[in-house]
Amino acid sequence: MTVAEMKLDHINQICQLQANELDSKDSQIRQIRDTVAIYKQSYSDTMVHTHNLDQKKEAQNMWRALDNIEKEIEAIIGQEG
Repeated sequence: MTVAEMKLDHINQICQLQANELDSKDSQIRQIRDTVAIYKQSYSDTMVHTHNLDQKKEAQNMWRALDNIEKEIEAIIGQEG
């Protein structure tokens, strides 16, 4: 293997490591988004199905809090991407 081929192989290894790191970060971002969506849906279901006004109000407040968190996360992701 020539010096040029060794350098190219080294660069290829670095690129592969960086690609794996990006895949991992994309997976983590998807998990965060999915988790927030699941909790928002749960609170939304509670708002629709409960007849207890206190529970409905609490679920609505939690949904709004998650919505604000979701917007902040998306803003951060937008700045980085």
